[in-house]
Amino acid sequence: MSQHNKNLGSVEMMRGIAAFMVAYFHIARGNRDFLDNSSVFFKAGAYGWAGVEIFFVISGFIITYAMINGGYTISRIHHFVAKRFIRLEPPYIVSILVVLLLMYVSTLSPYYRGEPFNPDWGNVLGHLGYVNAFTGAKWLQDVYWSLAIEFEFYLGLALLFPLLVHKNKIVSYTAMAALLGMSFIPAGVAHIFQYLPYFCMGIFYSMFLLGRINRTVFWVSFPAAASVCYYMHGHTLLGLALVTIAVFAYLKNVPRPLAWLGKISYSLYLLHIPIGGRIINISETLVKNQDMRVAIVFLSLAVCIFCSWLFYSWVEKPFQKWSKRIKY
Repeated sequence: MSQHNKNLGSVEMMRGIAAFMVAYFHIARGNRDFLDNSSVFFKAGAYGWAGVEIFFVISGFIITYAMINGGYTISRIHHFVAKRFIRLEPPYIVSILVVLLLMYVSTLSPYYRGEPFNPDWGNVLGHLGYVNAFTGAKWLQDVYWSLAIEFEFYLGLALLFPLLVHKNKIVSYTAMAALLGMSFIPAGVAHIFQYLPYFCMGIFYSMFLLGRINRTVFWVSFPAAASVCYYMHGHTLLGLALVTIAVFAYLKNVPRPLAWLGKISYSLYLLHIPIGGRIINISETLVKNQDMRVAIVFLSLAVCIFCSWLFYSWVEKPFQKWSKRIKY
């Protein structure tokens, strides 16, 4: 196995870790009345939400890596968009149906205390094409906002990539600087711009790893992206981004359980709130003992992982295979 392929194994592992971080955050802390806020199990999830930022670094690295290796050109943009759409959109749409189904089923429980099932179908339709990112309408579940960011990244990179890897170095370096400079566009949290430093760190490392920029350019561009990340997001999130890149660079052997978790990470990301969150909310009424509630948190995670494996096998994997047939 080549060193580059080992790096891809570490990408899979980091996907799994990022998804687990986000899942633990929402399950352990989503209902702030479930666990004692002074509990170590509650505090352990404090930065779990930052798994999303790790995903952004991963996307910057792996999408650039695939485009360079695949010989992507702007004339193949329709292939690129189709590949990403087939890979990601069907599981996303099925997860929306799962969310709606569970919303309805929840109202049938004698322990249900919320509003009757009466979804805003205009809002639901706004999830298609991530229109809600532009209208400001509420997402059906919290994680969907980041999928809109990722979709903007795919479209943007599809257009900008030929300039980033242009044979004329002045064009290439100008494109790199312009991409990072877009971080300061004040478009709000619903759009990609303030998250670009994470994507850029992944992009620049991928370009360096595959020989599209030399060591000198890398050691100018990458610290520049890291500095913008620090300025905009602080030292903790910068540290997580740097650890992610370091794992890509140095980890040679990926533990099988983490590699497996990486495979189902997208499914886990999509399902953990509607499934795990409901287990927690139902248990709040039935279970008062804190030790039992901690056990239920981990039981919820286990159930989410099992359901994600089923979802991956039955929904995500078939579309993943179809997507792989499309070449740039």
